[in-house]
Amino acid sequence: MVVGDDGARFLPNAAAKAGGHRRLGRNYGEAVLVDTHLCGTGHFRYGHSAEVRGLIVGSSAQTTDQDLFEAGALAKDFVDAITERHHIWQVKTGPGEWLNSDDVPGDEHRALVSWFMD
Repeated sequence: MVVGDDGARFLPNAAAKAGGHRRLGRNYGEAVLVDTHLCGTGHFRYGHSAEVRGLIVGSSAQTTDQDLFEAGALAKDFVDAITERHHIWQVKTGPGEWLNSDDVPGDEHRALVSWFMD
C-alpha cells in the first residue's frame, strides 16, 4: 500500500527494512543501532519494521517512529484480513486438522517424515 503521489518511490526502503528484519530476526530500526556490523554496506538503514503474529512488515514514513507505527498498523490490518478469510473458509469447509479440502497432511509434510517409514 502506498500513500501520496510519490509513495511508490519509498517502497524499496520499506522492503529493505522488512528484508533486514527477516534476515536479522529483529526490528530493523533497533538492529541498525546495535548490530550495525550485520547490516552491510548499501543496505537501507533508517527506520523501523514490525512483526505482528509472525508477519514482518516494513514502512517508509516521515519519521522512524512513524515507520514503526505504520508498519505495525499495516501488519495488523493484513493479519486481521487473513484471519477473517480463514474463518469464512473454515465455516464453509467445517473444522479439521489440516488446512486443505481433504483434511489430510500435505505432500510436503509427509515428505518431512517419509524417512521414518523406511
